[in-house]
Amino acid sequence: MFDKLKKNAWRVVALLALAVAAPAFADDPPPTPEALAKIRAANGECLKCHSEAGLKQPPKEGLDIKKLRN
Repeated sequence: MFDKLKKNAWRVVALLALAVAAPAFADDPPPTPEALAKIRAANGECLKCHSEAGLKQPPKEGLDIKKLRN
């Protein structure tokens, strides 16, 4: 009798865990066109330095790439 109760209790716990976790894994709404433009602009700023082209031609005068690698 207690075995059945134990099994059912674990099933209830598993179902509750799934019910609580489902909203956490829900998809976010797609970004608006304005948000996409802002994200692309921010990514462009990052890629000025953090790309192969940025390593070949540092965007700042006197930037020592060897020191940054350490």
